[in-house]
Amino acid sequence: MVKIIIGLNYEGNQEITKSIQFLEQHSDNLSLGFELTERYEEHKRNFLGFPIIGDIADYFSGKGKIFFLEDESLVVEYRALEIALAVTEGRCERNKIEILKDQYSRFQPYHPPEEVYLQHLLFTRYEQALSFLNSGKDVKKLHEESIMERRAFMRDKIVEHNPQIVFVSSAHAKKLEEGLTGYVMKDVNFL
Repeated sequence: MVKIIIGLNYEGNQEITKSIQFLEQHSDNLSLGFELTERYEEHKRNFLGFPIIGDIADYFSGKGKIFFLEDESLVVEYRALEIALAVTEGRCERNKIEILKDQYSRFQPYHPPEEVYLQHLLFTRYEQALSFLNSGKDVKKLHEESIMERRAFMRDKIVEHNPQIVFVSSAHAKKLEEGLTGYVMKDVNFL
């Protein structure tokens, strides 16, 4: 079987349906790589979903070997840089980020654990975004470097685990295909 990198566009349930139909045409015991972190199960238990890619991973859990291709710390940094970039590009106001950080800093221990979990995650994200904005560094350049670091990490994980099929965003799929031998990129809409 040719190894495939499937590029997801995150456009809706049709991508889930097409992916599942495609995978069911192939043998059981597939090895699959997903653009998710090792903490995916923990996040899911705390009601932090990952639409489409998480749904595909959940459907096939137990039917084959699943590998998580993302590094948690790189994803956290990337999400914070997305916020900081939105501020520098004028898509979001800095004071809104400061207000949100302040709101999420008030932890309430009597709230359900999943709310405290999300609150801590968002507080950390906004705090880190403000830190990037205060650093005086070029946020756009840091954002681009973050994307390249995430992609390099995923590439290393793919080489290490050698999954038969990989699910990542379309943007990553195109770049990963260039750096991996033996893999062919397919857009989920053309499976």
